[in-house]
Formats: sequence, structure tokens, C-alpha cells
Amino acid sequence: MANGFSKSQMIFFEKVIEGFNNANLTARNCDVFTPSMEDVEHSGLTIRRPVPMIGEVTTGRDVTGTYKDITELTVPMTLADGDVLNHPFTLNAQELNDSRRRDKAAVAAAQALSTKIDSLVSDKVSLYGSLVCTETSDFTDYSHLAKGATALAEREVNVSEERALALNPSMARMMANALAARTPGGTDVVMNAYERSILPSVAGFETLQSNVITSLTGAADPVTAVFGANQRKTPTVFDGTNSSAADNRYMTLNVSDNLMANGDCFTIAGVNSVGMISKKDTGRLQTFRVISGGGTGALVISPAIIPVDQAASAFKKYGNVTTTPADTAAITRLNSATKSPSIFWVKRAVTLFQGKFAIDDLGPTVAVTREVTDSGIEIIFARQGSIDDLSAKYRLTCWVSANVLEPQMAGIYLPNQATAFG
Repeated sequence: MANGFSKSQMIFFEKVIEGFNNANLTARNCDVFTPSMEDVEHSGLTIRRPVPMIGEVTTGRDVTGTYKDITELTVPMTLADGDVLNHPFTLNAQELNDSRRRDKAAVAAAQALSTKIDSLVSDKVSLYGSLVCTETSDFTDYSHLAKGATALAEREVNVSEERALALNPSMARMMANALAARTPGGTDVVMNAYERSILPSVAGFETLQSNVITSLTGAADPVTAVFGANQRKTPTVFDGTNSSAADNRYMTLNVSDNLMANGDCFTIAGVNSVGMISKKDTGRLQTFRVISGGGTGALVISPAIIPVDQAASAFKKYGNVTTTPADTAAITRLNSATKSPSIFWVKRAVTLFQGKFAIDDLGPTVAVTREVTDSGIEIIFARQGSIDDLSAKYRLTCWVSANVLEPQMAGIYLPNQATAFG
């Protein structure tokens, strides 16, 4: 016996962990953060994490009067009861005689947990990733698939940063087909694509095949405009009380009608993106997402509009666009057709916030053990038996929430739209 489990039960758990490690590729491409649970409990299950810090450069020999305090911006991450993921099942003493049944249950458990965590990551990135790349056709060749790398380069994200591209099943098939059609019987890359749908890295991204990613609803471009001048966000340092005000990823944008929907992707006339370090104008319009408030005239959008042409130091450090949108500036919706997106992100921009349970204090009636997977996610295995009918309840549990810390280091590919962007 080990931790109250029989040898066969521990073999089952080992098979679950092995299956999870092989299947859960998205978690492996995210940061996993596991804080002190005492601190998490004291903070009401919400903690703050720093976003990448950006410095300023001055010129000239004399720097008198140019010294400034270092500004560190943070964003909140929250755990909730709904973030507890479980795979509960029962087996009786008769069923446990069948090792094949046990092995199939292990495969099913690993698949259930890994698929759910894949969905957590893809759903967060597909909504909160603010870099939007569209095509009028499918994404198949290098020029299409490298659009995300271009968007990151324009924002001066270091090319050495670990990054991933998760293609939806349809787009993955098209990429494999494009590779396989090039030179039948050729290189290992081509044959792997043809024989096993294994996709190579492209444009610096580790390429993954995702499960189904929730479709983004498309609609005709509405005649929507900015409603009101001076709509921008002043980057704010969290002072211990202003939690919502100090989430610099988002802001409310007032618009002229109620035709925009949650998830919409759009640009604003005259508002270009900038390099996050040099603050140079990229010459390309900034893309935004509607996070909430769709169907109203007050849209919560990401990223917040932080123009570099404002005088305050916070704008110089954290500015992400050239200027504040003008009153009545035209808004153009990019998602014209309903399609399942593919997603891309920089590893440190997406964090899995992991909670832990004090399972060792559950008492002698529950057998428990835990294991940390290759991706850093901890899975609990618990068993409670019944002498009445010689059955046992089993439970596999992990506690994670997915968070996009920096929306400008994550984004989506949308195929078959009215216009190409990116």
C-alpha cells in the first residue's frame, strides 16, 4: 500500500499522469503560477501579478531633473469554485478485477482533464488576445501563418520569447495538406505532416493542433463611431484598494450605437499601434476586442487606449497607441463572418493560476495522493471506499484558472473574412 492506495490503483494514477503529459500541450506553453495558499485565502482568492516593465531612455550628458520613480503595473488574477476541475467516477470490487476497464478509465480521465484545460486556455486567448489577423481565404502558406509573428515584432516582443500557435482542426488539416502537397516522399517534415498530421514550427511559433475553438460570431460592419472626446486610460499603480481601476488591460469606450457584440474585433480610425519599447508608430491600425458591454453603447475593450502623445510619464512608459481617438472616429469591425479562430501567444503572457487543497487534513477515511505533471499542474487522486456494497468513489481534481496577463502578446487568426488585416 502507498498512501492508502493499492499497487493497481497507483498504476492507474500513473497512467492518468502519463496520458495528461502527452496530451496537454497548451498548458506546457503557458506559465503556471502556484502561490502560497495562505496568501491567496487572505486576499479573497485574488492576487496581483506584474506585467512586463517598460523603461524610458533620455538623451544628453546631463540627466538632472529626469529621474523618475519606477512604475510597476500589476493585474488581478482570481480563483473561484468554478475553476476546480474534477473527474469523479465509481468502481466496485467486481469491476476492479478487470485491468482493461481500469486502463480505459485512466485514458478517459487524462483526456477529460487535458481537454478541459486546453479549452480554458483557448477560450481565454480567443477572447482576450488583442492582436487580430484576418484573411479573405484560409490560413495555409507562410505569409498567412507568419502574421502573428509580424504583429509581435511590430510591438517589439523579443524574437527569443517562447511562443505557441494553436491551430483549430480545420486550419491544422489545411496546413498539413499544404506541406504534404509540396514534395510527396520528401523531407521528414513533409512526411510527418502527411502521415501523422505532425506540424512543424512556423515563424518562431511551436505549432499545436487544438481541439475545437469556440467560433467567433461575424456580422456586417456597422456604422459605429467613437462617441465623445478624450477617451483614454491613464496607467494606474494598484494602491491596495483600487483593484478594478488599476487593471490597465481594459477601459470603457463609449460608442455611437449598440451594434457591437462581445468578442468583436475592431480598429479605430487614426489610432495606430506603436512599438512597446521605442514607441514608434507601426503605421498599422491598433486592433481591439470587445470584452463585455456588447449590445450597449459602453463597451469594455482591450487593450485600453494608452496614447504615447500624452505628456505624463505613465503614457511614455506604457503607451500602446499613437493618439487618443477623435470624437466620431469611425470604428471598423474585422470579424465579418462566423468562423472558428486559431490562437497564438507568448508563453509569459498567459498564466495558469493554480490553487492547492490541504488534502492531507481530510482524515483517515479518504486516501489521497498528488502528482505534478510535466506542465506544472498538480493533479489530486482521492478514494473513499464503502463497506456496504464493496464500491469506491474516485476523484481526480485540479484547480486552475487561465489568465491573459498581456493582451498585446496574444491574438487570433480569423480566416475567410471580408478583408485581410495584419
